[in-house]
Amino acid sequence: MKKIIDTNSYFTKIYEYNNKKFVRHIKRKGTKHYPRTLNPRQINNLLKNSDINYPKLLRNRFKYYDEEYLEPTKDISSLSRLEIMEYVKKAICILYDIDINDKIRYVKWKNNQEFLTFQIDNFKKSLTKSKDKLNLFENSIKNINFIVSNNRKLTVIHSDIHQNNMIINNDKLYLIDWELCTIGDLAYELATHFILMDYTSKEKDEFINYISNRLKLNKDVLYSDINTYIEFELIRRKVLKGNTKNNYH
Repeated sequence: MKKIIDTNSYFTKIYEYNNKKFVRHIKRKGTKHYPRTLNPRQINNLLKNSDINYPKLLRNRFKYYDEEYLEPTKDISSLSRLEIMEYVKKAICILYDIDINDKIRYVKWKNNQEFLTFQIDNFKKSLTKSKDKLNLFENSIKNINFIVSNNRKLTVIHSDIHQNNMIINNDKLYLIDWELCTIGDLAYELATHFILMDYTSKEKDEFINYISNRLKLNKDVLYSDINTYIEFELIRRKVLKGNTKNNYH
């Protein structure tokens, strides 16, 4: 008999069945502010032949999906900031190398600029029922020219990489919570990661040096595009919180 052993939220519960545990997620279309473009099966198929450790998909139903339960065997705080950075660098490069040619049809954009434009337009659309927030957003971006390079290919991005989305299980580091995974711009992945981890300028420089050298990308262009996404993300977060403060350095 199946039984609930833990409840994180309405959308996520841990079940036990025949002495085995699994996690059940109630399916959502993604948040209206951060649209999802890949379903759990598509994400699983993209990752299954990679070197990324992630919770494997067990069952995919219309209203929910089940994934393997991973019990943390060591607290993520046992890792140093440098160790986390090294893991994320390698993980992002692995994602960038995944062949996505047969998945492009699932997204509404064909290059990085279209991806950024869609993010902006979709966020504006999500604010139509809140006139104050819509006005705040439009006023915040009216003098900004959001342009990024199309010289980088589109890639698989997690979109929410930070230490709370990592689990150590039997000495393996797993990246979890793929709800916002999509095909998008590498610079966006790096921008959100930098914000979530609150990197210093030195840490950002070291990170970008590694990524640009490993993936043979123009460092200056990548740095500029990351800053473009950081500017957009900070405005988006400011609008959602309904304030005008910018706490990122």
